[in-house]
Amino acid sequence: MKYFITYCFFIISLIPASYSQMLSPTVLASAGDYFENSSASMSITIGEPITETFYGNGLILTQGFQQGHYYAVGISPISSDNIQAQVYPQPANKDLYIKMDYTDNRLISLELTDITGKSIINCSFSETVFHLDVSGLASGLYLLNLRSHENYMHTFKILKE
Repeated sequence: MKYFITYCFFIISLIPASYSQMLSPTVLASAGDYFENSSASMSITIGEPITETFYGNGLILTQGFQQGHYYAVGISPISSDNIQAQVYPQPANKDLYIKMDYTDNRLISLELTDITGKSIINCSFSETVFHLDVSGLASGLYLLNLRSHENYMHTFKILKE
């Protein structure tokens, strides 16, 4: 009888544990795709964590985890019709050039921030080609925000070597 009660208590204690956790995984990925033919299908998510790799018969299968819905995260440029900008070289080492393509003499506000959003450089310019010295910055990823007086214009990712 003592073992029966212990056994029943053990079984009853396992029931809530089986319902204690439900995971709904979501991946924020930079790209992905889905392919299908008559004999197989393949779904790809770039940027997901790798969890396991299988080898056999000359094939390699690396599995992460897949989800049914993809969420895109990014920065979309907003620009007026007559203002375009180019930032070069990428990645930058000492010098960064901003080339503006506009016909009138506009004042452009420039803000360079680190990846946490901390403002590093703030200035304005009206030249069509502007030189920015980035030699004093640490290596890493930065965001370059360009704004005209009418509206927000463009954000560039800058990689500093």
